[in-house]
Amino acid sequence: MQRRVGILADDLTGALDTAAAFTDPAHPIEVVWGDRPPSMSSGFAIDSGTRQAPVAEAEARVVKLLPYLLDRELPYKKIDSLMRGNTLAEIAACGASRRFATIVVAPAFPAQNRITRGGRQSEGTPDGWRPVDAPIGERLAARSMPSRLVPRGNRPSGGGVLVCDAESEADLMSIAAFGPELDQPILWCGSAGLARALSQPHDPTMPLSGPTVLALIGSRHPASLAQLDRLARELPEAVVLLRDVERPDIAVEAIAAALGEGRRGALAFQLPTMASEDAEAMFRAVFARLVKSIPPPDLLVISGGDTLARLAAAVEATRIQTIGEWMPGIAVSRFPDGKWRGTRILSKSGAFGDERLLVNALGLMQGRRGQ
Repeated sequence: MQRRVGILADDLTGALDTAAAFTDPAHPIEVVWGDRPPSMSSGFAIDSGTRQAPVAEAEARVVKLLPYLLDRELPYKKIDSLMRGNTLAEIAACGASRRFATIVVAPAFPAQNRITRGGRQSEGTPDGWRPVDAPIGERLAARSMPSRLVPRGNRPSGGGVLVCDAESEADLMSIAAFGPELDQPILWCGSAGLARALSQPHDPTMPLSGPTVLALIGSRHPASLAQLDRLARELPEAVVLLRDVERPDIAVEAIAAALGEGRRGALAFQLPTMASEDAEAMFRAVFARLVKSIPPPDLLVISGGDTLARLAAAVEATRIQTIGEWMPGIAVSRFPDGKWRGTRILSKSGAFGDERLLVNALGLMQGRRGQ
């Protein structure tokens, strides 16, 4: 039976990849955003949309949404494994609410090369581990939130804010086992890595197949750009770059042709720097034209939470159902309503995945099983 989990995330792909750890096709988890309330009868995830919001707005939004988690068997605050956005402000806001006796902070995600060592988050690079910021405890203290560091292998008791070191899946499993020894209720704060350790065991690898696949790459993170570069070298006929802000229709026509001829295509947004409202208008216009120009694909591959949120609006989807994982951090979901109802979605943070990820994803339409 699915655990009654409640997840609060700051962006859409984060909500999906964390929910994916707790679900399977027979027990989907609904992900909602905006002002839509979640279904309280089973597991759910909420995208607060606060990754890029002003700090005060993010804090207020989290405090407003936090009550949805209170009756959950497992309340979970999804945080970014690179500590981006308003991560520390949102954790502090959860603590200041005094709704939880214990807050476990464990953002490590070893499967995606993110670890926590000495209370400091680090990212794996070719030259070794690179700290992404100051120690988490110091940053929380600056927000008047005291915390305790839990080194690897230690088993804490009591309550308060616990910042946990983790460098392996085994470390995360150990943290997940802390629960009975800690003051209740507990708010678990982590990435999809901790969520996977807390979830009941199931086979996350899902077979995906079908005639057509469309990839949309809106993220500018170096990881996504490396994946796009590799895709362009191996499948150049499938890649369409949108660079001309004056003629986005040309790119849409090209991707429609690629899908019609090869049944797979990737539309990558490589726009010049522009004001956020101008970029938003550009995405809206492109997606509106795209939805009119092509039939719903069997599989949609999305890089970047904002990209998925904009497309969801274009297809008039009011929610997304997460049904599993393709690999750690890569969720498999579907649109249950809207113009692309039934389309499956492979979504990822722009920062996730090795350089072959898009190549492998577009190869799924040959019926290969995700590895």
